[in-house]
Amino acid sequence: MQFLFDLSRRYPKDGWWADGDDCWTIWVVNRACGTSFPAVSPARPGKNMAWTDWTHAPPRDTDTRSRP
Repeated sequence: MQFLFDLSRRYPKDGWWADGDDCWTIWVVNRACGTSFPAVSPARPGKNMAWTDWTHAPPRDTDTRSRP
């Protein structure tokens, strides 16, 4: 993924990075590999999977109470 990301930055018009209905893949890669590639939300449903921006997003700390 890093190789493809670097190619997309070097050649932005050549289509190396996920777009359209392939954007869901970045959420899976980020979650599985602990990376932080830029990911689109909402992610469009793909050919194989959907809603990865919900199911694979990093956990949010929703507890706003002060901690000891």
